Parts: sequence; structure tokens; C-alpha cells
Amino acid sequence: MNPLPGSPVILEYHLVAGLTSRFYEATETDEYGQERALLFAHRDGMRGRVLLFTDGRAATRVRIRSVARWTLRLLPLESARPLVAGVRGKGTDVLVHRGGASVVTLTGSTGRAPYYHVEAGAADAIAPAPVLEAAGSRPARGPVPGEPGVPAYVTVRCEGMGWTLGLTGVDGPRRFAESVEGHGYEVVHYTGRPGEARVECGEDRPVELWLLDKHFAPDRRIAAGPGRHEIQPGPVQVRGSGRWRITVGG
Repeated sequence: MNPLPGSPVILEYHLVAGLTSRFYEATETDEYGQERALLFAHRDGMRGRVLLFTDGRAATRVRIRSVARWTLRLLPLESARPLVAGVRGKGTDVLVHRGGASVVTLTGSTGRAPYYHVEAGAADAIAPAPVLEAAGSRPARGPVPGEPGVPAYVTVRCEGMGWTLGLTGVDGPRRFAESVEGHGYEVVHYTGRPGEARVECGEDRPVELWLLDKHFAPDRRIAAGPGRHEIQPGPVQVRGSGRWRITVGG
């Protein structure tokens, strides 16, 4: 039951492994019997925090599969740690950012290459925006959408590994008028005129380009893979795991 109907809350979970727990899954079921993925073994680990009741409903059903024992606890949104530059964490957690549109940089733990997934949005965002994905300790950057004074909730998902978050404002992205290159998830700002951009990337690791609005929320996808695509001035999110290059007018 939602202790604060009309508002999301934070779900804190602690799962104890069973024989098949490396494949565990938890889903949320609505009143029509439709299931929505809530937790995955390979993504969320055995303990952490995520948002629940993002549509503010009074009650929901959560189904947990393939764990020996589990503990769930509901916490108010005020329990979210503030997202500030240099904040450190481990595993899956929810943080709150109140500074408006920003760029977040995630640096993962050294050693084995864990998988990190970050999403963000207002507390009542049923489908929060994908911010970044990363593997290993290579930094990855992504947009945190929001307006000043309106809290944005950022969920870092990973399987029990450590991470550090950096934070810059809307002026943080690299600016380019002709060409820019990088590796993995990134935010760049195109300063030239509307035109055609040539996107280069590995065929086995294609990238997507998304035009962002002034609040850094995804506006529309302008490229999916290599080739020539139309580009407009403004901030652009690059989504991909390999190397890439964007060249305008070349």
C-alpha cells in the first residue's frame, strides 16, 4: 500500500540469494494485469533503492521470482540523497537533484567491468529518461533533465559495484561547429547551422543521436547508426558504447 497516495515513494529492497538468484526478476503489476519490469538480477543487484508508485496509485502488486528471502521497505522521497558533484555510492540507489538541467558524469569502479545504467526524471515520470549506460571505469556522461526548483530523481542501477558522480551545468557539454569525436555516452552542443551530419561509428557498436530540448529532456532521435543525418543547433545526446565521430558539412 502506498503510504502517500498521489506521490511516488522509494522502495528499499534486500534480497537473499537462492539457487537461481542470478536470474531473479521483480515486476510491478497494474490493475489490468500488465506487468512492468521493476528489478533485474544483472542490473540491480541484491540490495538497493528504486522509485515505486510513480503514477501515485494507492496500491500495487510486486512479484518477486527466484530469491530465497526478501525484505521490502517503503521510504519517503526525502530519503533520497542529494546529487552533488563528487557524490559516491554503491549498487542501485536513488538521488535527487534540484539544480535544473545538468550533465552528470559517472565513473565506475576499477577492476572487473560491471554494467551501469542511469535514468532520470521527475518523481512522477512513469518512463524516466535514459541518461547513460557504461561498463567498467571509463567515464560516461549524460543529461539530467529538469527545471530550476523542480526536483529530478536520478536512479543509478548496478550490481553492487561502486561509482562516483560528477555534475556540471548546461554550459558543460563540449561545443562544436564542424566535428567532434568521443567514446560511449556523451552530451555535446552543436553550434552551427541546420544541416547534414556524417556519423561514423563501429558497425558492431552503433550509436544513436538524440536532440535535447532546453531542459535537457529527449526531444527526438535524429540518428540511429552510421550514415548521414539531419542535425539542428542545440544540445545532443550520444548513446552508444564504442568510438564515434560527428562531422557536419564534410
